[in-house]
Amino acid sequence: MSYQLSLYNVIIINCISCGLEFLACAGFTFIPPIMRKTGYDEWITSVVMGGGPLLGFLFISHIGNWSDRCQSKFGRRKPFILILSLLSALCLLALVFHEKLKFLNIICFVVIMFDFCSQTAYTPLDAFIADIGQKSRNTSTLFNVHSLMVGAGGIMGCIFDLYQQPKLLRSLSTWTFHAWCAQHSYTLFLTDYVGEYVFGGNPSPIASLLENELYSEGIRFGSFGLLVHCIVCVIFSLLYERYSHSLNAFTVITNILFFFCVSMTALIIFPSKTTVVFASVFPGLLVSSLLSIPYTVLSLYHENPKKYFHDANGRRTQGIGGDIAILGSMYFLSEFFITALNSLLIYFFKSVVVYIVTSIFFGFMALISVRKVVFSENEKNYSRHILDTPSV
Repeated sequence: MSYQLSLYNVIIINCISCGLEFLACAGFTFIPPIMRKTGYDEWITSVVMGGGPLLGFLFISHIGNWSDRCQSKFGRRKPFILILSLLSALCLLALVFHEKLKFLNIICFVVIMFDFCSQTAYTPLDAFIADIGQKSRNTSTLFNVHSLMVGAGGIMGCIFDLYQQPKLLRSLSTWTFHAWCAQHSYTLFLTDYVGEYVFGGNPSPIASLLENELYSEGIRFGSFGLLVHCIVCVIFSLLYERYSHSLNAFTVITNILFFFCVSMTALIIFPSKTTVVFASVFPGLLVSSLLSIPYTVLSLYHENPKKYFHDANGRRTQGIGGDIAILGSMYFLSEFFITALNSLLIYFFKSVVVYIVTSIFFGFMALISVRKVVFSENEKNYSRHILDTPSV
């Protein structure tokens, strides 16, 4: 007898997926540097990191078959999910205290077991989701949300890695993430918003011909808005390059973010062609600044790492390439995050207005987080950041 699961139940079931991916992402971020700092060279590190996948290849089919035949009162899949997840968490906890493990010579074993358990746990979990799907009419939804929650877990794992960085880089990355979220919510969904909300169109096949035509016209005008956004980005980049030495970066970015939020708000309150063009100017300014200012600031930090990246040992091993990669990852993280968030909001609210509301929200979040970014050592919060910077 089949039944229908609510979206809430589907999400709760897939929270396990999110937790597993968080463990995996957080763990694999630390494993290579931990092994190198413990004294293992690149070759040994590579060999050890291949041990987990090898064990998985050898045992994954057996785990699937054992779970099919399991007669536990807790169910066929749950004991395997619980044991493998618990072992993954214990191994990750052991890696946190790796300084003690290196004297016991078991760090290689812990790394292999963590890799094996965190990845093979997905086999009984996927089977568990399939079992529920067979009893309900939600198979497709279950696995779609499963994919979403795995991605969300990866995001949280990467953000967890960010918070292990020096406070200056953490603040810079947090602001960049918020600003890119605001930007993506505009650029990715503007045409759909203009087609439905501004022009009153409807893309549905069962809608009237007039509604379909209005939607298509809105799509074309939304594309024109994106063109304006790109042109403004180019012009501002040229002007900023010329006058950057005489401009205060903090003042520039805060003004851009403020008027970005104002323009997005106007796009909701006064939906018209004129507002679309006006509102497209400030995202162009924002994307231009995001492609230059964060990296300029990061370069400033690395010009004097002892001053900006102060820690308990007075040194920092990661170079500018690794830090640029962290900033660059904010673009991809924010894009995935904002598409996932907006898909859920659309599901609940059934209105394209959520796209612009989300953009406004993260614009204000960026306005708040940018205040914690140090743009020069002359700023009043410079000394506070340096004194509060944790050990790396």
